[in-house]
Amino acid sequence: MHDLFLAPPAALRPMLRWWWPGGAVEAAALCEQLRGFAAAGWGGVEIQPCRIGLPNHEMTAPAGLHDVFTPRWFDTVAAVMAEAARLGLRVDTTFGSAWPFGGGDTITPELATQELSLAWTTVRGPGRWQGQPRRPERPQRSTTWLAGHGGVPEEQALPAGWQDRMQATETVAVIALRGGVPSLGAYPGFVPMTMPDRWGQVFAPGWVDASQTVDLTDRLQPDGSLAWDVPDGEWQIVIVQRFVSDQMILEGAGRGPQLVLDHLQRAAFDAHAARVGDAALPHWREHAGGAWRSVFVDSLEVPADLLWTDDFASEFQRRRGYDPRPHLPLMLQPGWRNCFQARNGAPLFDAPGTGDRVRADYRLTVSELMIERLYAPLSDWARAHGLQAKVQAHGAPVDWLQAYGVAGIPETEDLAGGAAPHLLRVARSAAHIYGRSVVSGEAFCWLLEGLAVTPKQVRERADAFYAAGIQQLVGHGASARVTGWPQDQHPWYPFEAMEIGTPLDDANPWWQLAHPLTDYMARNQCLLQRGRAVVPVAVLAPLDLFAFTGAADRLTAPAWHDALQDAGYDWDWINDHGLLASRLEAGALVTPGGHRYRAVVLPDLPALRAEVAEFLAACAEAGMPVVACGAKPRREAGWLDAATRDQRVQLAMQPVRAVAPSALGRTLRDADVPPSLALPAGHGCSFHVRDDGEQQWVLLRNAGATPQTPTWPLPAGLGAEIWDAWTGEVHGMKTHDAADMRLPPATSRWLRIAPALHCRAPRAARAATRTSARELLGPWQVNGDGRGLGGRRIVFDATWDKLTDLRDHADIADFAGQLRYTLQLDVAPEELAAGGLQLDLGAAHDALSLQVNGDTPWMRSEGPFVFDVSQRLRAGTNTLVITVANVPENAHRDPARPGGLPLPGRRLTRLPTGLLGPVRLLAESLP
Repeated sequence: MHDLFLAPPAALRPMLRWWWPGGAVEAAALCEQLRGFAAAGWGGVEIQPCRIGLPNHEMTAPAGLHDVFTPRWFDTVAAVMAEAARLGLRVDTTFGSAWPFGGGDTITPELATQELSLAWTTVRGPGRWQGQPRRPERPQRSTTWLAGHGGVPEEQALPAGWQDRMQATETVAVIALRGGVPSLGAYPGFVPMTMPDRWGQVFAPGWVDASQTVDLTDRLQPDGSLAWDVPDGEWQIVIVQRFVSDQMILEGAGRGPQLVLDHLQRAAFDAHAARVGDAALPHWREHAGGAWRSVFVDSLEVPADLLWTDDFASEFQRRRGYDPRPHLPLMLQPGWRNCFQARNGAPLFDAPGTGDRVRADYRLTVSELMIERLYAPLSDWARAHGLQAKVQAHGAPVDWLQAYGVAGIPETEDLAGGAAPHLLRVARSAAHIYGRSVVSGEAFCWLLEGLAVTPKQVRERADAFYAAGIQQLVGHGASARVTGWPQDQHPWYPFEAMEIGTPLDDANPWWQLAHPLTDYMARNQCLLQRGRAVVPVAVLAPLDLFAFTGAADRLTAPAWHDALQDAGYDWDWINDHGLLASRLEAGALVTPGGHRYRAVVLPDLPALRAEVAEFLAACAEAGMPVVACGAKPRREAGWLDAATRDQRVQLAMQPVRAVAPSALGRTLRDADVPPSLALPAGHGCSFHVRDDGEQQWVLLRNAGATPQTPTWPLPAGLGAEIWDAWTGEVHGMKTHDAADMRLPPATSRWLRIAPALHCRAPRAARAATRTSARELLGPWQVNGDGRGLGGRRIVFDATWDKLTDLRDHADIADFAGQLRYTLQLDVAPEELAAGGLQLDLGAAHDALSLQVNGDTPWMRSEGPFVFDVSQRLRAGTNTLVITVANVPENAHRDPARPGGLPLPGRRLTRLPTGLLGPVRLLAESLP
């Protein structure tokens, strides 16, 4: 096992999202770059063709940009797959270009996204009203945005006649509601890549009396007029119309129109799968050689507020038991699950006791249809061809856990919520519920910081994923070389304008020095894919889990999460579907995937489906703890037969105990629910535990700024070893009756707990030493090779008497690249004979390598930059070569002209660059 840990194979290594500039690529260059990925320690790639950051139009776009999903492009991918198979790498292919699904001649207006919009006219009674009620405006999802960004490329224009078909609309309902109008205002925030939104912010809904709804659909005349005898009071005549969305694939490459498909219509998925999947199979089957692992679906970015499809009304009636059309005005909540404009806002119209219920029914129906008609068919298609479906369900208006559960590989990400542990857990939870063996994570996404991300930050973010139980990372990302692009002057980086993600290719100066980082990730993933996760607690998730309605619920872990962690309990989300598909067995809840939960927590949920409440009551009666953290649910989630079902929920919740978050850990311990790890209160760490038969693997992470030393009891006969994922070293611990691990700030460590006879003995304590230090002063020969602002080449040779920050040199302050420092070091024979020589390089930005007398260099992607040079130095003159690489930001951002998007947080100063020292030769000796 230690050999595997020390040198993990490609199958256990992190992967890279590989941005391709559509079809403007050449197989030879791609295969050369792929070999570079393998040499740098990456284990595979995820191919994503797009046109972000490239000219759109035929006269300026790179040649071949839109030649994707063509026989030539399929053959190029096949050549890459063949090379990947030779290198032992895996390949995931995106099931389309850019976001979300769709594009090409196959997605006609009849197969494109549909949405409802509405307009209202205020009338007062009593009296007869006759006139032309206001009609809904067509939502502008892409037209206005594209007009301000160069328009639609000629290659992607709508064919003749499509525009008329796009304009076709249908009146779905005309409903009169007694009550007022919503309070609207401008949305105060700004989100990049946003689509125009006609509603802005809804500060307060139009409150209406749902018991006095009147259906006027049949009264609307062909000419748009309507006559109605208005009862007493203020009324809103609301017209609801269906529109074919004008949303185009965002930055998609490919010829032909780029309409987003209808995710609720199976025929739309089948048409799309034929274009991007079936057509590829003859080219890829022969050449993949086992490298092709999965087809990938990114987070769905569909901004429609009220999704619809041809048979939605009938499907809603069949599933929910009532006609949705009289309730449609209550269902529209602008911004709900709109990942482009995440915001908290009220629905346009609301009714006490009705609005929340009909919206829950609507959203459940959308979820069911999207899973049945998109996610499940995708997984079926993949399995039929010997592949897996890798899915990011977050962002879609679905039950994320169920959508993840139908995928072969659930994948989370850190862009939507940073490294928030309660968000990262969603994909892992689905794996435990539905029995998936590997959980993936799209990692290293920083909005506005991508060009300034250091290897140390990458390692710390990886630790956050691993402590949340994510087993496989996909770095975001690497950029392919653009055919005909001035790559040597200014490499293409798709997200340069917004700096989303981290450039992880050879255009990043520190990339070539980051092999210790990929080794570190691989060793973590080696242990994370062993055994089963020890997660005793399930937390019931609402259907709107992490709805995109504001940042606070995504970035800030709830109080009950902290309480569980402090008490040593790891936890998963569980959904209604997974809960009802589980069984009770020996006081535990056993999921369809075989995971066993010992307790269920209800996190201050206002409502439950009656069937779910009664299942939980059965769990409680069988002796499994069911605890409400906060108030107990008091009502049925849906609308039909609400009064009766409310009573069922209240009756079922009677045996459920409600506690404050601070009492949650104590409550579970009193109920004999074993923790994942018996940590002391206040331990300050996050953790993940895996059971591998006779041994356990424990990952402890200290994300704080101060050291932590958690101590916990070990059962008799057990010992412990520390497995250091950074060095690959394994050594025993002095355990006695407890495990005791010191965790420096912002670090993680693995602990193996096993029978003491099978554990290594602890290292012998080192004798106390005293250290002498000699600072190494210049002259330093410094060679620089990099880029500056505008892509200008910066190459220089200089002799410096002392080490300085490049920001102090006006002519090269914008340098981003590699700096080579050469120093002649004289070592006296007696100094060498004393032994214990270390070279401390001090501060450096941001990664470095050290070569002594031409030997194989050491690489370090973060400090402390201290090296044991006892065996490499010789008496006399020695040559030290220190190569330092910084982040690319200084060459991309001019503090005098910040430019870019008008977003807060843009840095207005340059970052430190170079070897800053002090550089010292340390000599250790016994006192």
